[in-house]
Amino acid sequence: TSLYPEHHLLSLARYYSLACLFYEAVRKYSSEEIFELLQEKMTPIVEELKGLVMNYEGTEAGALAQALSEEGYEILAPEEEIIAVKGIIVDLSSYMEEALTKYPYGPDKTLLKEGMDLVKEKKCKEAGGYFLALLNKFPESKLIISAHYQLALVYGNLTAYKQGIREFKELIKINPKDELADDSQYLIGYYYLCLESYKNAQRNFEKVIKNYSDSPRALWARKDIQIMEQKGLLEKKEEGV
Repeated sequence: TSLYPEHHLLSLARYYSLACLFYEAVRKYSSEEIFELLQEKMTPIVEELKGLVMNYEGTEAGALAQALSEEGYEILAPEEEIIAVKGIIVDLSSYMEEALTKYPYGPDKTLLKEGMDLVKEKKCKEAGGYFLALLNKFPESKLIISAHYQLALVYGNLTAYKQGIREFKELIKINPKDELADDSQYLIGYYYLCLESYKNAQRNFEKVIKNYSDSPRALWARKDIQIMEQKGLLEKKEEGV
């Protein structure tokens, strides 16, 4: 068996070694208080991943390293944390408890349907309780994508934009190719726009254009970026960021 660096198994072994270091660094250091330490640990790992990409382009190891290095860049250049927001933080736990009291065993379809019916009645908090109940009671359900999406919309209607952003992000994390993913990515940008966090809005609109170029949402994203540029919003220092 060849022991040269270009050997397929050796390149994969090197990738998995770096991946272990990568996720160990994330596990240990991914809190706001020690973000600088995370950067210190993560940067050389990402640089080595870039080297793998260059040396093994077109191979399995190269593709894996490319994906992980992109994840690393997302971690090293996180979206700005919003401290002072125009929206509010909404606690729907009591509504979730009510839903689970009424339907302690579900099923998941019933919880989703009840939530959707309440949305039609414009009872957003009650609806959100059902979507939360579904997510907590049936984490393996095929309906969790819909539940995350509907819960994010509920939070948006309640101006709890940061919470809505979190739900949309979770949806995309679960399945970035889902039919709701392009809309979710666009709405993340829109929610940041509502929070007057314009650079974050721009960053997420650009993700729509990059990752969902065939979607009508990409056209919307381009227009929104253009409007922000015309109004000089991207040049302003954002308060509370």
